[in-house]
Amino acid sequence: MRLYSSFAVALLILGISLSFFKHETLIIFIVFELILGISTALSDPPLFTYVQEVIPKENLGKVMTFLYTLAQLLTPVGVLIYSTLFAKIDYPTVFLISGIVVNIIVIVVLLFLGKKSKNLA
Repeated sequence: MRLYSSFAVALLILGISLSFFKHETLIIFIVFELILGISTALSDPPLFTYVQEVIPKENLGKVMTFLYTLAQLLTPVGVLIYSTLFAKIDYPTVFLISGIVVNIIVIVVLLFLGKKSKNLA
């Protein structure tokens, strides 16, 4: 979960840095994409290992197919939402708001998981 929170913080920093350094947009995006790529590469194996350990073997194929299908379906939805936002709002503001929203989601999920793990103990 730390990697997801690092992505959330990176998204927030992206919005802030784009607001202040508009002439270095390309460099900022390159650094952000590097952080995103590393975060994804490091977070996927533990996530899928966890899914394989928790899900019963007879349902594993269904769950993995569902996860991949969901990811593929949400990609065009994200493009539609963000292209609409970029057409109406300047991009630093969009990234800043996205960073704030993602950070709030990460905090809520971490609080929920913390309460859930205390209930299991």
